[in-house]
Amino acid sequence: MFEYSVNGGQIWQEGRVPSQVAVRATTCWIFGGLRGYSTEMLRLDAQIPIPGTPGILLRESPTDHSMGMTTIMDSPSLSLPYIENSFFDINTEISLDGGATWLPSSEPTHVELQPQ
Repeated sequence: MFEYSVNGGQIWQEGRVPSQVAVRATTCWIFGGLRGYSTEMLRLDAQIPIPGTPGILLRESPTDHSMGMTTIMDSPSLSLPYIENSFFDINTEISLDGGATWLPSSEPTHVELQPQ
């Protein structure tokens, strides 16, 4: 899910597109019922169609690492067997011309798991 503007931020519209994602997780530590994993987003590709334009392409940077961390803790509740916290700092690039040129973000985008 995302928001975009085609008029300099005067009006924002909501969009939703499927994305191709690949992630690697490596065990960092285990302490009792708590486990920590170092994570890295290896791939994020999304194509956002916008009428009247070539659309927007969004990808995880192929040169800058997008690191994160996940912790999983055993829960005493049978209805919720695990408690998980996770985040990524994703370095993204955007193309407004069908992928001919890519513009990197000035800083990583912090993305956190928000349980519902």
